[in-house]
Amino acid sequence: MNIPTTIVVGLLSGTAGAIGGVWLLRTFLGAGIEHFFAIALQSRDRVGTSALEFRKQQLAEFYGPIYAYCKLYDQVVDLWTARKLPDIDLGVIDLFKRQHEKIIEILTTKLHLVEGGSPPPEFTQFMTAVTLWNLYTARPGQHWVPAEVEALPQAKFPREFDEYIFRTTEKLKKDLDDLHKRYGIT
Repeated sequence: MNIPTTIVVGLLSGTAGAIGGVWLLRTFLGAGIEHFFAIALQSRDRVGTSALEFRKQQLAEFYGPIYAYCKLYDQVVDLWTARKLPDIDLGVIDLFKRQHEKIIEILTTKLHLVEGGSPPPEFTQFMTAVTLWNLYTARPGQHWVPAEVEALPQAKFPREFDEYIFRTTEKLKKDLDDLHKRYGIT
């Protein structure tokens, strides 16, 4: 059987073209798929790095300092209100005023770092109560808040503020640790 040369050449060309096409398709699709995954991984890493950096900033500039001030306050206020520090009464009042001012400064300048986007109502209650306390205790010779002012709801120190700061700081710290583990950062 004599197959014409043009048919053989046509079959060979078709086979080579098909093989070449498969190779070409695999090469370009493979490169495209690899490129797609590389971009996806880069995007994931960028988002992860961005989340990591934001959590670090929240802890370093907002929650961490307020957390430390609140923890110190908790320790000293119990001793002070139990009248166990009479010799340094004015020093304790001054310490609390300075801490209040630092916390208010953080609350008013770093609000963009608040978890969840909007500040909780405890922030306003805290700022109102400590502002009143700071003003009344700054009076010469009258370093206390009068009973009628102390009875006002706005003058009550909100323990919920401390609870919010402690709870949120500890959650953010855990989130940060999880992000470090997820992205292999030590």
